[in-house]
Amino acid sequence: MFDRNLVINFHAVEDPVWMEKILLFLDRNYKLISIEELDEWFKGKAKLTNSCLLTFDDGHRTFFSNVFPLLTKYRIPACLFVSPDIITKQENFWFRKVQYYFSPDFVKHLQSQNGFSIEKNSLYECRNKMKSLKYVEISEILRTYEDKFHPALMEYENITQEQLKEIHKSGLVNIGAHTINHPILANESYETSKTEIVESIEKLNELLNYQSFSFAYPNGIPELDFGSREQAFLKMMGIRYAFSTRNMFLSKDIDKYSIPRTGLVDETIGKAKLKLVLGPAWDFFKNIGKVGETEISIRQNIVQQRKG
Repeated sequence: MFDRNLVINFHAVEDPVWMEKILLFLDRNYKLISIEELDEWFKGKAKLTNSCLLTFDDGHRTFFSNVFPLLTKYRIPACLFVSPDIITKQENFWFRKVQYYFSPDFVKHLQSQNGFSIEKNSLYECRNKMKSLKYVEISEILRTYEDKFHPALMEYENITQEQLKEIHKSGLVNIGAHTINHPILANESYETSKTEIVESIEKLNELLNYQSFSFAYPNGIPELDFGSREQAFLKMMGIRYAFSTRNMFLSKDIDKYSIPRTGLVDETIGKAKLKLVLGPAWDFFKNIGKVGETEISIRQNIVQQRKG
């Protein structure tokens, strides 16, 4: 049906029925490959035709409960990108906390702390505006909100160390690093960006007694979220493949430190099919009528506001 190679990206998967339908659909229309097979292709030692690599970011608890059993059942390989400190310390990512805290009070707090104008009063806008900040600034916003409003304790949302080790031992899932705190790396100083990358790889290797060779950039938009500085850190650490969220098909001439991925969230099979067929053209069609509302435009506007 398709004649293109690509990488697909998922995050939290709340519905195992949807996940199974998507996996079966992909299995019917693609050869589902491992990152080791992708590695062989890049080295010129194997041929890929109509092939697809599945990746999952963040290590949300639903990977273990709703995805891993299906990968095991159908013997489908995949990649999982995690932040080791989040797992060992049983903490939640900042963007998950924003989702949990989102309320009129949180919007007002965000506006008062950074002078942001929240026009749509939406979680989408709040999160995108916070993506323009350094991680230390995000942490301070969350800390001061917690001190002022005392929200109910948030349940831990990610996999445990034991679950991560079980996933790793299965041999089906390649585990890669995803920074320590999930910051937007391009926002950070040279030293902070380096620390986020280097320590995440070192701690993951120590946790699994393993030499990781893959990495996924938080958020993952080339130039906006990462650049040549981050790529240099990864090369220094022996990482061979790093994944972005740029929506493109695979080709031999792509940058191995900015491998494109097509994201699937909760699309129907029909919408997923259209998204996969259109590839990069999908981004054009989905943004029709959204003048000034894309993630890139929102964040670029914030840069101008802060300079002003």
